[in-house]
Amino acid sequence: KSNDSDKPEKVVDYSSLSKKERQAEIKALQKQMQEAAELLDFELAAQIRDVILKLKAID
Repeated sequence: KSNDSDKPEKVVDYSSLSKKERQAEIKALQKQMQEAAELLDFELAAQIRDVILKLKAID
């Protein structure tokens, strides 16, 4: 059985992105969050939500 916590997390320095790039990333993450929720993967959806909140806090 594979454990998801064994996978390295994607680390991105969002502060180096332009405002336009951050907005595009937020839009993509919101789509991923919606897909995760539809698959009933609420833990993943919550993690994505937290990343979105961090991105929005940069502005």
